[in-house]
Amino acid sequence: GDQGNAGDGGGRVAHQDKAGTPGTATITGSAINFADTAIFADSGPIGTAGPGITLTNDTIANTQKDGINSFDTPIGVNGNTTITTAGSHGIIASFFSLPNCPSGACERLTVDHVGITGTGKEVIVANGLASQPATINRATISNGETYGIRLVGTDTLTMTYIPMT
Repeated sequence: GDQGNAGDGGGRVAHQDKAGTPGTATITGSAINFADTAIFADSGPIGTAGPGITLTNDTIANTQKDGINSFDTPIGVNGNTTITTAGSHGIIASFFSLPNCPSGACERLTVDHVGITGTGKEVIVANGLASQPATINRATISNGETYGIRLVGTDTLTMTYIPMT
């Protein structure tokens, strides 16, 4: 339901299994409300050029901490996904391990056609993206308490149409 407090509910988590196989997830049309962190991934590099976690047309609202928190797991947030009222970050992604791509650079962070509003810290923040392409396209962001978009160490970035208020 729509009643509750940030942190009351559970989110979605992707970890490595006992054999060390990275967890992956494709989440489509989901609504996650009142979670501590809505999506958390720490599977590590997945060994493919695409994302390990993909969200499409999802709604994340009223999180106590982050909307999406990815540690070393490539993420793609697409297709009219919205994140509203996150206690900390809308999207935070940290990439400290080698990317383990099959050949060349793989995209570690893709944000495409996403709306994020009302965060306690940065709306989108990522670090460790040196020599790894990142794309932010048609992201509408507003009401972040600190930075709108903060990308540390990014040297291969594509950004198009980013209205910020």
